[in-house]
Amino acid sequence: MKVAHLNTEKTFRGGEQQALYLMKGLVEKGIENFLICNKGALIREKAEKFLKKENILELRINGEFDFPAIFKIRNFFKKNNIDIVHCHTSHAHTAGFLSSLFLKTKTVVSRRVDFSIYKGKIKFPNKIKYSFMCDKIIAISEKIREVLLNDGISPELVSTVYSGVDVDRLKPVENTYDLRNSFKIPENAVVLLNVAALVPHKGQEFLIKSFAKVCAKYPKAFLIIAGDGKL
Repeated sequence: MKVAHLNTEKTFRGGEQQALYLMKGLVEKGIENFLICNKGALIREKAEKFLKKENILELRINGEFDFPAIFKIRNFFKKNNIDIVHCHTSHAHTAGFLSSLFLKTKTVVSRRVDFSIYKGKIKFPNKIKYSFMCDKIIAISEKIREVLLNDGISPELVSTVYSGVDVDRLKPVENTYDLRNSFKIPENAVVLLNVAALVPHKGQEFLIKSFAKVCAKYPKAFLIIAGDGKL
C-alpha cells in the first residue's frame, strides 16, 4: 500500500505534528509513505529524516482550487501509484479529491476542529465537500464526530481516531529559565501555564474570563499564556 499525505500549511502546529507521527508510524510498519506539502513548509524538514527525498513533493499551493498545483499532484499520484491520499487540512481536502478524480486513489480526510463545517449562509458547497468528496473522514474526538453528524454528514462516513502522543517528548528537561523570578511570582503561588497558538478558536478569551473567578477565590494563583499568533 502507498499512502500520500497532503498538508497545505506552511507553519508547524498540532495538525502537522500528528501527520508526522502518522507517517513515521506507517513507515515503521512497512507501508510506503509520501508527503505533498506547500513550498517552504516546516513539515518537510522533519519528514526528510525518515522519508526518501523522491517521496516528497514540495510545490506552491495557493488555495484549494489551485489547478496548476492540482495537476502536479495528480501526476505525482499516477507516477507513484498512490492508493490513499490522506488530507490533513481543509484546503488539502479539496485539492486531494480533485487530484484523485478517476484514479484508483481513495481520499481520507482528518477533521481536527470542533466547529461546524458550514461558513456563512451558503451551506451547499461544504455539504457536497464533506458528503461526496471523500471516502472517509477521521474525527480526532467523539465531540468532533458529533459536530459532523449534526451537520448532516452520514455516520458511516465518519470514524473517531484519537490523536497520539509521543510520551518520550514529555520527559523532564533541565530548567534553564527561572519563570517565577522573571514574572516576580512568589514561591508558594500556584502557577497555571497555557501553551497554544494565539488564535480565536483556541479560546484563551474564555480561559482569562474563567481565571478571573479563580483569582477571586485564590488570589495567589497566576496564569501564564505562551504562544504565537494574530492575537
